[in-house]
Amino acid sequence: MKIAITCDHLIQRMEVTSYVEALLALYPKAEIFTFVHNAGKILGDIEHHKIHSTFLTHKVKSIDSFNGARYLLPSTQKNFAVPCSFDLVFNISTGFSQSIQKCEDTRQITYLLQWPFEFEELSWKQKLFKKYLESWALKGLNQADEIWVARPSLEDKCRALLPNKKIKQVMPFFNLDDYPIIPSSHWKHDVLLISTEGINSSFALIIYDALKSQRIKFLFVGLDNHLEQAKKTINDDKYFFGQRCAGDLAPLMASCLGAVDFSHSLLPGLAVRSLAAGRPVALIKNGDYEKQLDQKQVFWLKDKSADSLLSFMDELKSKNVEPKELRRSVLKFNPASFKTKVKNNLASLESVFN
Repeated sequence: MKIAITCDHLIQRMEVTSYVEALLALYPKAEIFTFVHNAGKILGDIEHHKIHSTFLTHKVKSIDSFNGARYLLPSTQKNFAVPCSFDLVFNISTGFSQSIQKCEDTRQITYLLQWPFEFEELSWKQKLFKKYLESWALKGLNQADEIWVARPSLEDKCRALLPNKKIKQVMPFFNLDDYPIIPSSHWKHDVLLISTEGINSSFALIIYDALKSQRIKFLFVGLDNHLEQAKKTINDDKYFFGQRCAGDLAPLMASCLGAVDFSHSLLPGLAVRSLAAGRPVALIKNGDYEKQLDQKQVFWLKDKSADSLLSFMDELKSKNVEPKELRRSVLKFNPASFKTKVKNNLASLESVFN
């Protein structure tokens, strides 16, 4: 069976990269089709595979510029499609790549990680094209023979809009083994980690002032291009850890006081990695998170405020941290379960094509 893997973009390492890698591990001869490929910027095995991309590859070099150019995505379809020689398209979508063209007889499974524009603050230009692109994305979803979704809320949305489609929830994953519990008598556990996802410069400065006033050590962790104004105001790079590989993050996770994530992303990346390393976390209440995470192992923030953050700090002072229990709460996000579901699902298709 000849397999194509499609995704929105390969601009830098993100959550979606792990899913593409998991599929390539199962089907090493698969070819990749994506709107944008920033060649050489995706560390790992992906670059050794055949990757097809659109003319946007020459225009887009960052996530921000991709988001700004999304109104051009439908125009890429004129000269970009998965050839009819492919039997199956396995699509990992963060909103739009389910719409990459394929032949009618080519089957498609779409794993929808997030809905178009979900949790985004849009510019006026993006708002202008929002309905048009959502309609185009929904039409693309309709060409999938089967839709997998990463969260209960996505399942509800897809069932409402596509009642006749085969839809099922498949648990998302992260590379759990990259973030072990690392016991050490040297750890002081005195630095709080703040995810850069879900915050803007204004809120970053509120966090900075609140934690500094309490003399609490902290770091902003993750992509921080959107926090340039806060970085200029703070004028001290030591507070911004940036986006790092697992080799840099693992010891930071294991040695931190805890992690806070104000986002509503697919998986609260910093938080689940902190739990895997046996450290406590705080999250904004979210229906999906509450269903997918062990509620007893998470501190739920009342709202997105400095007061809620400081309440978490007070809780930590009296909390007895059980690293093994925290890690156990995220074992279900192991990539092995995702790969097993893929293999079991595609086994029947392989018998058809072989």
